[in-house]
Amino acid sequence: MTIGPKRTGVLLALVAASALLVPSGAAQFLPLSPADQIGGQVELQPAPGPAGNYSYLEDGQLVVDLSASNPNLEGEGVNPEAVTGVGGVFRIHYNGTRYAEVWLTHEADGIEFTAEGHSIQSRGNNVTLGPNETVAVGVTVDTTGSISDARIDDITVHARVAEPETVGTDGSGGAVGTAQVGQEEPVVSLRSPDAGTRAVTIENAPVDAAVGADLQSLVLDEVTDGGTLTLDRVAVTSSDGGRVAFRVRVVELASAETAAPPLPDEEGVAMLGAYTVDATDGADGVASARFAFSAAPGYLDARGTTADVLRVYHYEDGSWVSLGTTPAGERDGKPVFESVSPGFSTFAVAMPVANVGVRAVSANATSLDADESVRVTATVHNDGAAAGNRTLALRVDGAASAQRSVRLGPNESTTVTFETVLVEPGEHALTVGNASGVTVQVAEPMQGAPTTTAEPTPTTTVATTRATEPTTTAPVVEPASIELPKIVGLGLLLAIVVAGVVLVRRVSVR
Repeated sequence: MTIGPKRTGVLLALVAASALLVPSGAAQFLPLSPADQIGGQVELQPAPGPAGNYSYLEDGQLVVDLSASNPNLEGEGVNPEAVTGVGGVFRIHYNGTRYAEVWLTHEADGIEFTAEGHSIQSRGNNVTLGPNETVAVGVTVDTTGSISDARIDDITVHARVAEPETVGTDGSGGAVGTAQVGQEEPVVSLRSPDAGTRAVTIENAPVDAAVGADLQSLVLDEVTDGGTLTLDRVAVTSSDGGRVAFRVRVVELASAETAAPPLPDEEGVAMLGAYTVDATDGADGVASARFAFSAAPGYLDARGTTADVLRVYHYEDGSWVSLGTTPAGERDGKPVFESVSPGFSTFAVAMPVANVGVRAVSANATSLDADESVRVTATVHNDGAAAGNRTLALRVDGAASAQRSVRLGPNESTTVTFETVLVEPGEHALTVGNASGVTVQVAEPMQGAPTTTAEPTPTTTVATTRATEPTTTAPVVEPASIELPKIVGLGLLLAIVVAGVVLVRRVSVR
């Protein structure tokens, strides 16, 4: 059955004043009973402790009063232009035999009811109570906007209880499922020992039928602006029926809390959050577990991803195994996705990322003359699970010489070519990215061949009519071991080298 909403009178006046309303030492502590009965199974009570003086019972109904008119307190109201939070103002108690999802609604701005660290002002953000369980409810008042004096005359308390024949997820936040004929109804209870832990107990679990539990938005990851990735629900299928008890904890991988290592690089993903699910009290017999997650749009934008590409892994037999994910609509404006595991384990939620790197570097030559260019080729591959860009630099002895940009899809490869001129003689290391590079040797420049002066040969003066002509000195002629054309060519080569040396020297003198 469903407990129908019942209106309970609430006076919540915001009065602009210079001092925060604080309980006085003579404040009256009201008894916890009688209580405002909601549907016979959910009741509202003033909370114990000083904060409980902000609430009281009047004509059988609970009143929350943060104004100067509160008869139990001395003060003038809440501060203007401020956010005022009061925890543990009243309590919600559930005395049913199954479990109830409870939330509050109203039409005022700047006022929020919270429990266990989160808002409970929508069906999607409810608080789940097990049999005979109680939760404290706080109030936050925001007067930083246009609100300076506001009033709520009524709030609506909603309480939804699972039907005996239904358990699991119906897409609207309620628990649904199937119980066997003659079997007692499943009873689900939830405790939150701390912000990162949820303890779930299922009594009378049916055989081979899912029983769902709301995990109250267990935060797996959060960005600076407050956007979160949360684990919201789990539906467990028991293999043998009876009692199932387990604990869900947010963990850091490779920590003392879990033996699971980080996700391997070859998966091409970046981990966003991780949690473990452990059977407690010796209760096991779980055939499968379905997890439901949600991610705030601001969170996805900050992480540079989308909900449809997020992945869930579980650690099994010493290795990580990827689980399939299924889109499950939206909840409170946040995309929801689900994943099914064959049992309890350590789990990780990750997003695909690009991993563009250089696998090999080669050059078209390893020995060069001075001022000669060399061509360097790099083989680039994307080992990631998402497309990505990479700007690569050719470095000569550690100094950047040229750059190229590439974009590759998952598991794509390409080659990138650089060309550069090496001037300085000696050995040079050419690298691209983090890959091992190549070594190129540049030769010393040629300095020119030395010249020699031939010894003069004896000459004979011939008394003829041309005796007055000058005599010549001829070089010594060695036996002909080199043909004349080769000698001429050698002489020409030497002349070119000498001319080059002279030219260099002239340039250096300038």
